[in-house]
Amino acid sequence: MKKSRRHLLSTSAVLSLVSVTSIANDSSPTPTSATPPRFARSTPTLRSPQPLPEIPPQSPAQFNPDPGEWNNPKAQTVEDNLANPLFPEGSSAYGTEPLPTSLRLPRDRVIGLDPIKNTLTYREYPLGREGLGLLPQSKAGPSRWQVPFPHWQRYHDPSRETPYMYETPRLWHPYKQSLLKGDLPIHGEDIFVNLTAKNFSIFEYRRLPVPSGVSTAQPNSSEFFGRGEQVFFSNDTSLSVDIFKGETAFKPITWLVRLNLVQNQNWLRVRENNLVNVSPLGTDNLNTSPPPKTGTIQAVPLAPNSVNPVGGDPGSFTSTVNPEDLFNYLAPELQPLGDAQPLTPIVPPANPPATTQAKPPKKTKNQNDFAGSRYTRRHREFTALQEAFVEVHITDLSDNYDFIAARVGTQPFVSDFRGFIFADSNLGARIFGNADNNRLQYNLALFNMWEKDTYSDLNTFDSRHQQVLIANLYRQDFLWKGYTAQASFHMNLDGGSTRYDKIGFLTRPEPFGTVPAGGDSLTDEGGPLGHDVKAFYLGWTGDGHIGRWNLTHAFYQVFGRDELNPFAGQEVSINAQMAALELSYDRDWVRFKLSGFYASGDNNPTDDVARGFDSILDHPLFVGGPFSWYVHQGFNLAGTGVGLKQRDSLIPNLRTSKTQGQSNFVNPGVMIVGVGSDIDVTPKLKAFINLNYIWLAETKPIEFALQTNRIRNDLGLDASVGIKFRPLLTDNIVVSLGVGLFMPGGAYRDIYRQNTIPVPGFGAQSDPGQVDKVLYNGFMAVTFLY
Repeated sequence: MKKSRRHLLSTSAVLSLVSVTSIANDSSPTPTSATPPRFARSTPTLRSPQPLPEIPPQSPAQFNPDPGEWNNPKAQTVEDNLANPLFPEGSSAYGTEPLPTSLRLPRDRVIGLDPIKNTLTYREYPLGREGLGLLPQSKAGPSRWQVPFPHWQRYHDPSRETPYMYETPRLWHPYKQSLLKGDLPIHGEDIFVNLTAKNFSIFEYRRLPVPSGVSTAQPNSSEFFGRGEQVFFSNDTSLSVDIFKGETAFKPITWLVRLNLVQNQNWLRVRENNLVNVSPLGTDNLNTSPPPKTGTIQAVPLAPNSVNPVGGDPGSFTSTVNPEDLFNYLAPELQPLGDAQPLTPIVPPANPPATTQAKPPKKTKNQNDFAGSRYTRRHREFTALQEAFVEVHITDLSDNYDFIAARVGTQPFVSDFRGFIFADSNLGARIFGNADNNRLQYNLALFNMWEKDTYSDLNTFDSRHQQVLIANLYRQDFLWKGYTAQASFHMNLDGGSTRYDKIGFLTRPEPFGTVPAGGDSLTDEGGPLGHDVKAFYLGWTGDGHIGRWNLTHAFYQVFGRDELNPFAGQEVSINAQMAALELSYDRDWVRFKLSGFYASGDNNPTDDVARGFDSILDHPLFVGGPFSWYVHQGFNLAGTGVGLKQRDSLIPNLRTSKTQGQSNFVNPGVMIVGVGSDIDVTPKLKAFINLNYIWLAETKPIEFALQTNRIRNDLGLDASVGIKFRPLLTDNIVVSLGVGLFMPGGAYRDIYRQNTIPVPGFGAQSDPGQVDKVLYNGFMAVTFLY
C-alpha cells in the first residue's frame, strides 16, 4: 500500500506540473480576472488532465523527503519542451542505480574511521565528589555503581524478565546484579570480589585387571589375577575467592588475588586384598586402635608411647609370669578370620584386663570371602589449598590493550590445546600476555612441583624436588582464518628423591629392575636411591578450522638423559616422539571425527637409548577422554610394581604413579586409531560416541619385564558412549553419564593370561588360561557451580 501511494503522489505532481506549464504558455488574457502568479501559495486547483501515454511507475530522479507537502511548493525550473520523456528509457532499476560521489565508499571525513590513539580511563571529578560543580537538576551520588537500572517490563509474564528490571542489587546471586559476583565494588570504585562455589561428584563402577593378592580374599585362589570389580566414589567441594582491581569489561585487570580451597572425600570398595592398603588387614584396622595393654603380664615394662619393651637388661621380674596369663592376654588380640573360632582363655582371670579389641569383620554370604569387609574397602578425606596466587598487570603494550602480566603462586596451567604434556595446578611463577591486537599470546612459566596426595591427587605442602619450565607462543589466523598455531618448549628436571605413597608402596624409584640401595634400611635417608630425569620437549600444535574442516594436531620431540633407568640398568639418552591428529566435519548438529595418536616405543630396553615417549603430567581430552575405558582407567602390569598405563592418560609408560612417580622413557609406546561423533541433540543435551583400536608400538619392554618372548601388538578395541546434560542451559548444573567397554586383543591376553595348568590341591579350576572377555566402566558425574 505504501508503494502504490507513492506512485499516485508522483502522478499527481506530474499532472499539476502540466497544468502550470499550460497556463504559462497561454498568451490570450482572461477578461474576467488577472493572470495569477506562476507559483501561488494557495491550494492549487487541478484542471482536467490531458491524456498521457501510460508509463510504468519508476523511481524519481531525486529523493523527496516529504512528498505530501502541497502548501509550500518550491520554485522549480520547468523545461518548455515536454517532448523529452520524464523517465528516459534504459534507466537503472530502483536500488541499482550508481551512488552519488558523496555516498560512495570509502567515505572521506568520517569521524568513525579515525582510530582512538589513547586508552580509555575513568576521569576523576574531585568537585563532584564534594557535591560542587554539578549540572542543574542533578545531585551527587556515593557511587556510579549504585545508579539503579530503570524499572521496565518487556514481557507480559514478569517471571521471564531480565535481571536488570530489579533496582536493588543482591548480596549474592548467580544471574542478578550482586555484590559477591563482582558486579559492585567492595571498596572504592574498582575493587571487586567474586565468590565461586563448586561441588563435583563422580560415581564409578568398573572392572580392571587386578592381582589376587599375597593374602587372598578367599581360599583356593590359585590364579594370579583376581576379581576386578570395583566401586569408587569421590566428591570435591571447593570454594574460590577472587579479589581484583580494574574494569574487566574493556581492559585487563590491574591486580588479582585468588584462593581456592578444596575438600575431597573418596570411597573405594574392591574384591581382593592388598589393593586398598599394602597390609592384608585392610585400612580400617590401621592406626585406629590404642596399643594393647601388656601391663598384666608384669614382666618387662613398655617403652614410652610404644607396645615394645624397653631396651637393655630388664632386671628381675616383679612377679611370676604364668603361661596362662600370657595366653589369656594374646587371645583377645588375635581375631579370627573367615570361619575360624575365637580363642578360648585357658583359665579365666579373676580380674580380666580391659582390652580394646577390634570388632570382627562383618560376615558375608560366603563366610570364606573377605570381599566387602574392612580388608577390601577404604574411605579417605583430604583438604588442600589447590590455588593461591597473585596476578599483577605490568604494562600495556598498545592502545588496543595488548598487555604483559605476571602471576605468582599455586595456579592452574595447561601447556597446549588438549593437555598432552602438562595439565596441572601447582606452585610456580608465570609471565603471560598478548600482542598484535591479541593475535599473539605467550606464556613463560616455571613450576616447583608440590607432592600430591595419594588418594585425591590434590596438592600437599611437601616439595617434590621437581622443576618444570614451559614456554609457548600462540598465533591466531596463522596461514588460514580461524586456525591457531602454537610452538612450545618444555623442560622437566625431576630430582632423584625417594617416595612411598600413603598406601605403603614405593613410587620413587620404580621397584623394578635395577634399584640401587643407599643404606641398610628402606628410608628416605638410607633406602633405595632415586635417579635424576632431565627431559626437554620441542612441540608444534594447532587447533581451529580450515574452511569447513576442523583440525587439531600435535607433534613433540623429546630428548635428554635419565641418570639410571631401572629397565635398562644404566644411564640412557632420551630420543622419542609423539604425534596426534583429529580431523572433524560439522554437518548441521553432528560433528564427525577421525582421530589418530602415536607415541614411539623402545625396541631395545637394555641399550643406552630410551626411545619410548612419556609426558610430564598429562590429562588429554582426546579419543573419548573421560568416557573411554582405555583413556580413563589405569591398571597394573601383570602384578609388578609398575602400571601398564596411568589413569586419564594415553601412554602405556610403565610408571608407578602418574602424580608421584617419574617419567619413564623405556616403554612400549602406543598407536591409536579412532572414529567418533559429537551430537548436539538439543541445546541442553549433547551426546558423544567413540570407537578406538589400540596397538602397542613395541613389545620388547613388556617382554623384558615379564620375562617372556610372546607378546603381541594388538591391545584391544575400546568403545564408549556418553551424554552431557545442562538442564539450565548454563554450566551451573551439569550431569554427565558414560559407559566404556574394552574388548581385549592379543597383547592384553598375553599380558594378563591366567594359569594354564591346574594346580593340585586347590580345587577345580574350570576355566584355566581364560582372561576377561570384556572390561568396562560406567560413571555418573554431577557438577553444581555457583
